[in-house]
Amino acid sequence: MNIVHLSDICDLQNGFAFKSDDYIEHSTTLNCRMSNIRPDGNFDIEYNPKYLPDSYTQKYKDFLLKDGDIVIAMTDMANDPKILGVPTIVDTKGYDLLLNQRVGKLIFHKKDEVDVRFLQYSLNRKSVRKYYTQFAGGGLQLNVGKKEILSVKIPLPPLPQQQKIANILDAADALRQNDKALIAKYDELTQALFLDMFGDPVSNPKGWEKVELKYFIYKLNTGVSVNSEDGSYEGGKYFILKTSCVYSGIFDPKQVKTIREDEIQRAKLNPKKDSIIISRMNTSELVGKSAYIFSDFPSIYLPDRLWQTEKTNLEHSVLWLSYNIGHKSFMNEISKISSGTSGSMKNISKSSFLELKSINPPLELQNQFAERVAVIEEQKAIAQKSLEHSESLFNSLLQKAFKGELI
Repeated sequence: MNIVHLSDICDLQNGFAFKSDDYIEHSTTLNCRMSNIRPDGNFDIEYNPKYLPDSYTQKYKDFLLKDGDIVIAMTDMANDPKILGVPTIVDTKGYDLLLNQRVGKLIFHKKDEVDVRFLQYSLNRKSVRKYYTQFAGGGLQLNVGKKEILSVKIPLPPLPQQQKIANILDAADALRQNDKALIAKYDELTQALFLDMFGDPVSNPKGWEKVELKYFIYKLNTGVSVNSEDGSYEGGKYFILKTSCVYSGIFDPKQVKTIREDEIQRAKLNPKKDSIIISRMNTSELVGKSAYIFSDFPSIYLPDRLWQTEKTNLEHSVLWLSYNIGHKSFMNEISKISSGTSGSMKNISKSSFLELKSINPPLELQNQFAERVAVIEEQKAIAQKSLEHSESLFNSLLQKAFKGELI
């Protein structure tokens, strides 16, 4: 394949620095921000939407996006970067979209020479994302500039080959997206079951007794951060969790780094069965994210940005409690007690968290919920296995595609 610099085929336009004061309650104009770029490369404009006045489409017309544009994240959190350098193809869903600062739009010199889907797949490879992180600078945030983004080298076969490769990868991607959608449906079913049985845990329409979280949680244990190295769950002996292990609301033990051998003695806290892991320090959107632990993980340890609950002697379902505190309305209550300046990491204190008020429905009802969730989780585990297979197929085809072995 012909190898070119990204700058040979396109330029990059940065977005406008819209302020929080610009946001309004609702309109048909949305601010396209980094959070709309999902870690898997998908574009989700309806993720935590921020609306701008419709008049801004004329005032800032130079920053207006359209379907099929390709944008790339230029900033990410330093502790656990997920989207730095990740490209995605814009889907407006009928909205007017305005490009925000630190999101770059790729502008082609000759668009008829490049297939946008091929380019997205090429830029979303691990090797390219690793290339960008070596240039990233900043403190709590990592930033990569226009010059560095455009300096990456990519393979560029003739357009017909690009289109064939993109079509094959699209088909493989559709398989894994279907598996992800099925898993999401199971999660939606669980949330619907919770609301049906207990109602909103904050507005409490069913009139349950309310107690402080310390009624359920005796102690919040904190992990220890140790020196670690990039690696997979299969590639080492001892591991430390990333905060991303709870981002989906379901514990993901593969979100880890390998602990250096000289640091193993410092690690102290393993994920324990029938407990909850909580992200005590994160962005405003992710602080307080939590997940239930279904089994013991003796080779994995918690960093200092994660808490693990230790339950009281009072009878209750920890699984039910995890869905209670993970509900979006309860997450809003957690966000209210978090501290930190605008744009920085947010933090929650143990005392403030344990003083939050929670509903306390009858134990029998909590246990009924837990039993039904266990059945749903069994089905979801089957879908998760299918996703692992479809992910493996996609990644295999992706590697072959850019080695020139696919067609």
